[in-house]
Amino acid sequence: MDQLSFFDLNDRLEQISKIGDPLEVLDEIVDWNKFDSILLKAKAKILASFLTYNMFRMVAISRPKWA
Repeated sequence: MDQLSFFDLNDRLEQISKIGDPLEVLDEIVDWNKFDSILLKAKAKILASFLTYNMFRMVAISRPKWA
């Protein structure tokens, strides 16, 4: 297998655009700004669960073995 060059990805994306990239069409149709509030809420939930997990892990690790 040949080693990829720096421009291979760009060339491939240009080829996909020429034949009609459905993601580009979708990007023109969808107003992505409408999803900002939904994504921010999801991000907050994920962050909260991550912090809860890390706090639990810290307590479990710092707890003496005999307790």
